[in-house]
Amino acid sequence: MLHPPSNWFHVYESRTSARARLFCFAHAGGPAATYRPWRAIAPDDVEIVAIELPARRARIAEPPLLSITAIIDALAPVIERHLDLPYTLFGHSMGAIVAFELARRIRHRGWTAPRHLFVSGARAPQLTRAPDLHALPRDAFLAAVVALGGLPAALAAERELMDMVMPSLRADFTAIETWRYSAAPPFEYPITAFGGSDDPRVDSNHLQAWSEHTTMTFRSQIFPGGHFYLEDHRAELVRSLQF
Repeated sequence: MLHPPSNWFHVYESRTSARARLFCFAHAGGPAATYRPWRAIAPDDVEIVAIELPARRARIAEPPLLSITAIIDALAPVIERHLDLPYTLFGHSMGAIVAFELARRIRHRGWTAPRHLFVSGARAPQLTRAPDLHALPRDAFLAAVVALGGLPAALAAERELMDMVMPSLRADFTAIETWRYSAAPPFEYPITAFGGSDDPRVDSNHLQAWSEHTTMTFRSQIFPGGHFYLEDHRAELVRSLQF
C-alpha cells in the first residue's frame, strides 16, 4: 500500500499484501482513470498505480507541466519513496516516453530499478517524431486529436467541456512534441513494446527499434486495431505483462 498517499497516484484496490506494483502512464490528455479497469484483470497481489498529471480530474486547478523534463522533475522525488516493492513501468503513447525518461532518472539517481519497462503505441525514442500538433489553432488541434482516436468527436464538440480539458491536452502535446532524445546506455532489464496493427503513426519497425534500449530480453507484440488498440484488447494486454 502506498504511504503516504499523493495526488500523483491513483491506486485501485490498494493491498497491504501486494508483492509488486505496476506504475501506469497515460497518453497525452489521458487521466489516471484510464487504468482503472486493469485492477479487475491484473493478479490480486499486484498493485495498479496510475499516475495523474496536474491539470486534470482532481488536479484540474493545478497548472499543467509543459515539458517532459518538468514532469520528471516533479514526479521523480514523489515516486522514489514508493519503490519499496518490486515494480514495473507501463506507458502508452506519450506515457511511454514519460516512463522511459523516468526510468533514466531512476538509474541516474541510483534508485532501485524496475523489473521491466513496457511501452505501447510509441516510436522508439531515437526515431524522428511525428509532425507537431500542439501549436495548431484550437479547432484544427481538436480535429487532429479526434483523428488520432484520442478524443470522441462528440466530446470535442462540447465547448464548455473542452475549455476545461484543453489546458492539459495542449500541454501534453507540447511536452511530447518538444521533447528531444539524447543518447545514453541501454537498460539492464527487459523491454516489451506493444502496438496496434493499424496505428497510422507507429508501425512494427518503430516498435522493434526499442530493442536498442536494453541489454536484456526484448519482445514486441502487435494487437489488432489502431493507436488505441488497448481499449479493445485490455484483457489480453494485461495478461501478457510480466510482474
